[in-house]
Amino acid sequence: MIPLGVIAYICFYLATAQNKNRVITFGLLGAVLGVPLSYYFQSDIIKNYGGNSGMFSYLRNFTKIVDQYDKFLGNGWDIVFNVFFSVLIFALVGGAIGYYLDKKGN
Repeated sequence: MIPLGVIAYICFYLATAQNKNRVITFGLLGAVLGVPLSYYFQSDIIKNYGGNSGMFSYLRNFTKIVDQYDKFLGNGWDIVFNVFFSVLIFALVGGAIGYYLDKKGN
């Protein structure tokens, strides 16, 4: 998984870069934030596999969680699909915000 420091750096860079095309910037920012925030789209079983420390434990143990889920409940791709869905949703929301800011600025 991508370390949270790298995610924070990319988010800071994208937020402070003076680009005229904010749709792409906010879309990428939303996609990057979609990975850690996918924790909130997971079921309670997945959240408990990660431990009690929440999102950070979920990110740190993601591959182990997928393996355990696949071993005991089957179809670990459900977890990966939820992460993909989260990235897609947050990228679309970020792109919509960037589009609105571009139109408002012009």
